[in-house]
Amino acid sequence: MSAAHGHDKAYIISNMEKVIVVDDDTAILRFAAFHLKRMGCDPVELSDGAALTPEVITAERPSAILIDMLMPGRSGLDTLEALHPSFESVPFIMMTAHGSIETAVEAMRRGAFDFISKPLDPTRLEIAVNHAIRTTQMSRKLAELATSARGRNEYHGMVGGNESMRKIYDTIEVVAPSNATALITGESGTGKELVARALHSVSGRKGHLIEVNCGAIPSELIESELFGHEKGAFTGASARRTGAAENADGGSLFLDEICELPLNMQVKLLRFLQERYIQRVGGNEKITIDARIISATKKDPLEEVRAGRFRDDLFYRLNVIPIHIPPLRLRADDIPALCDRFLRRICEENGVPFKGVRPDAMEILMRHTWPGNIRELKNTIERIAIMNRSGSVTAAMIPESIVEEAKKNRPLPVSLSGSGSGAEEIIPFEQVKRETFERAVRICGGNVVEAAKKLGVGYNTIYRLMKNTPQDNRRRTHIPD
Repeated sequence: MSAAHGHDKAYIISNMEKVIVVDDDTAILRFAAFHLKRMGCDPVELSDGAALTPEVITAERPSAILIDMLMPGRSGLDTLEALHPSFESVPFIMMTAHGSIETAVEAMRRGAFDFISKPLDPTRLEIAVNHAIRTTQMSRKLAELATSARGRNEYHGMVGGNESMRKIYDTIEVVAPSNATALITGESGTGKELVARALHSVSGRKGHLIEVNCGAIPSELIESELFGHEKGAFTGASARRTGAAENADGGSLFLDEICELPLNMQVKLLRFLQERYIQRVGGNEKITIDARIISATKKDPLEEVRAGRFRDDLFYRLNVIPIHIPPLRLRADDIPALCDRFLRRICEENGVPFKGVRPDAMEILMRHTWPGNIRELKNTIERIAIMNRSGSVTAAMIPESIVEEAKKNRPLPVSLSGSGSGAEEIIPFEQVKRETFERAVRICGGNVVEAAKKLGVGYNTIYRLMKNTPQDNRRRTHIPD
């Protein structure tokens, strides 16, 4: 046995993979089972095709199925044709004493993975089964990765499977348990507050997350809002009041729009971060605070520092863990998942029976630059659902300003722009499916598993489409050979 075969054998022995063998000849069953056990497999013997049912395959979860092509009752070919559509990831290896090129081609056409002739040769059997098992193990690993990726498409209220978003999720997982300050940057509407809430949630801190919008509080009240005040500290202070920092003790303090903080308050916030205690306005008591500090801004903080509007020492104290959220226009591949989330939520809250977004409408939504980011997309979807009440989101339902802006960004196909005869074009379903798959693969940089995950289909479905796509067209659409 070659070194390569020795490696394969050890690979299988460590996993005790199930292999179902189906043959009406008891001698063949015993021969195959004997050699499969020597390879480290766990054979399951069945004496006719009718015994191989969907329930058996589901229960045994085989890594390969060896089946005789010609048997009394239901033949191996008929069994393959009946079961393979539901179990595409399971390799069927056909066995026959009537081997011929024509028979092999017919078996492969119906979905067979491999073809071996009787009498069975132990080496040929081992090679075929090893190949099938490696393929199954790889398919299962890809499915696990796809499932894991789907789980990371939604993370603590955030939606997005884009690589940049996954890096943010990973950063949160790593840094949340620490006490390091975090500075979240990103345009308005990108979801900075969701990142702050995730940091607090994952941190395990028992206290509350206290949120303060530094840009929404008058400058003369910001110190009292943050640190509290004593009774009589100023006109109108009729009672003692605890501030946000004190309320966040044991939890997290989220300072949104931190660059709007007046310079005089920046000095006091810096002292708090250094000393970890506060004094209420009008008071002398030093109150120690244990709070995780998270800040956020839609501005460029370094530009604010250069302009003299933000203290550099405070910036470096806050920017221990920098987290930047990209704008929606740079992660348009997240738009389908976001639309689905918003539609489901709106339907639940308002009893609106919307089914989804049609491809023509999604094309437009993905070409819009969304200056208001996720907030703008959410408001747009909500407006569409409330105004139209039911059905699917179509291109005609999208506000004209968004359609026009999408056309400027990249010319829309005739069928989407509404030009032409004026009548709605009927496109064959196979063409729509092919174009949708090809576009998804392009967006995902040729990653078929990622494209399948985004579309909600099995990656084998896209691979089958590739096999039937003309070679020149595959190159033109960047679908891998």
